[in-house]
Amino acid sequence: IDKRKLLVQPRNADGTLQAVSFWEDPVLWARDQQQSFYSSMSGAIRQIKTGAPLTAAWTLMLLSFGYGVFHAAGPGHGKAVISSWLLATESDLRRGVLIALMSAIIQALSAILIVSILFFFVASVGASARNVAGVLESASYGLIGLMGLYLVWTALRPGHSHHHHNHDHDHHTESCGHSHAPQAKLLKGEWSLAKAFSLAFAVGIRPCTGAILVLVFANALGLYWAGIASTFAMAMGTFITVAAIAAFTVYAKQLALRLAAGNASWIDKAGFALRMGGGVVITI
Repeated sequence: IDKRKLLVQPRNADGTLQAVSFWEDPVLWARDQQQSFYSSMSGAIRQIKTGAPLTAAWTLMLLSFGYGVFHAAGPGHGKAVISSWLLATESDLRRGVLIALMSAIIQALSAILIVSILFFFVASVGASARNVAGVLESASYGLIGLMGLYLVWTALRPGHSHHHHNHDHDHHTESCGHSHAPQAKLLKGEWSLAKAFSLAFAVGIRPCTGAILVLVFANALGLYWAGIASTFAMAMGTFITVAAIAAFTVYAKQLALRLAAGNASWIDKAGFALRMGGGVVITI
């Protein structure tokens, strides 16, 4: 939690932080919800061990899903990077949803692999896992920076521009009925599964701290399988939120392209601006 936020957040008489409404501070409210969900998840894991295991297991899955939703809605670079990339390159919603799903699954697997491997080699898994997560976070930032630079390069590289009307062709454009609508390639971007995986990997390689904590706590109670299930439920919650943001981004871009369908020059300039602007934003 951002310590600067804690300094200004009101406290109760017993020193605990007062609840903040969504309208007062949406970011702080989302963080409060994450904390509440995590506390409830810890209680659900305990109940699997001591109480009604089936009910507690379903409760844990639902809470983990909710945690993932609020975790993705809070501050983080993942959704900003994915939405910027889609705005710059894609107009196909299915591709945006696929990237969101891939990044969520990679993030879950990253947390599970870190904790699982460390359990075999390190005694103090919690602190070590957080250290490894910090290294992967830096690696994630580096990979994201490279993705941003790649977008800038595609905007600047020779031959990428959509300008294909030379002087010999322009004089008979009207008579041949040549359409100035954007080509399908421009509308759908330069898609490949490798590029989608690269983006998802760059975003998802940084594990969720909440997932690491749940895995460590579940293992301490001898219920590691519950921690793994909880982590994937979190991933699905994260996926839902990021996919919704991706949908908004893609539909907004599609609407803009439809409005400008008759103006090829505007499309060319907008395409360059989106790639260059998106690349710079992602790199920063």
